[in-house]
Amino acid sequence: MARESGSVIADKLLGGYIAPMKFDLKKTKEVTKNLEWKNIDHEVYRKYTFWMDAGIINVRIDNPILLNVSKSGGHRILDAKDVAHYIPSGWIHLYWETKDNIAFRF
Repeated sequence: MARESGSVIADKLLGGYIAPMKFDLKKTKEVTKNLEWKNIDHEVYRKYTFWMDAGIINVRIDNPILLNVSKSGGHRILDAKDVAHYIPSGWIHLYWETKDNIAFRF
């Protein structure tokens, strides 16, 4: 789970490139405490595929821990290294591998 101190770097997909964003974990925890988070720590990785002008773009997140789905359909994900990711809606394919080969846990 998230550590109580320090900063983490998050990756945000912006128009086809990845831009780093710094988050103060204490402040982020306060802002996000009212969000509904699902435990996805059974996943080895999850991969999002987007179709963009440059072609197919894949975004892979290893060892995801928590997932929040925003009203717009975007995914907020915290991984095992306390890195926060935001994946905007609009992907054409989403898939993941689980640690125990049970695909769906909804």
